[in-house]
Amino acid sequence: MGLLHKHDKNNEIGHRANGKAKTNGSSTIFFPNGVEKVDFIAGAANYSQLPSLLLPEIAFLGRSNVGKSSMINVMLGRKNIAKTSRTPGRTQQINLFRIHNAFILADLPGYGYAKIAKSTMHQIQELVCLYLQKRSSLIRLMLLIDARRGITDMDEEIMQFLCQIPTSFQLVFTKIDKIKKSEIPNLHEHWLEKTRKYSACHPSYLAVSSLDKTGINELRKEVDDMMRMSNTSFRTQ
Repeated sequence: MGLLHKHDKNNEIGHRANGKAKTNGSSTIFFPNGVEKVDFIAGAANYSQLPSLLLPEIAFLGRSNVGKSSMINVMLGRKNIAKTSRTPGRTQQINLFRIHNAFILADLPGYGYAKIAKSTMHQIQELVCLYLQKRSSLIRLMLLIDARRGITDMDEEIMQFLCQIPTSFQLVFTKIDKIKKSEIPNLHEHWLEKTRKYSACHPSYLAVSSLDKTGINELRKEVDDMMRMSNTSFRTQ
């Protein structure tokens, strides 16, 4: 299973049905054998606390309990870079990590968790909205969707908002190991139909599992490709 392209969906459905990720191994620059250099830069509970960093930035956002922290840890080849919890809604600030002194990974608070105070929820929403609207170094947002739930009404509200910001977003379906292989073709069609109307949505999506690491190499390569191009442009600024 790997990157699923809208333009060649029949071939990709067959590739996905195999249930195995391509092994890109050490072909990526920033993910040779796990990430050797990760620095925690800042945790910001309001936008003014975010430092200005002269590096390209990629952010990860998703509904609470979508498996974002686990996926980030597996992608980086680390156990506790992003803090995991059995209780949804624990991430209530933006956490910035510098990867190989080459780019910034932003772990954003999740949305959709009701069991926190309304004032706290409003503060988190405002923080994330300001970040997405104003963060000039942000080159792409990865929007995580639980493959078991599919694209919910709340996810679609988020995607409508994301079409109003100056950065494109790309869908990453998590927990794909929980989906039966026989269900994939119909889900593929459904996901493509759901996302076709969003102009800022990247034309391909990823499907991953933090448990069996399906699709993780594809995710690494996607990030790697973005950063190689972006680092070139940032150096010339």
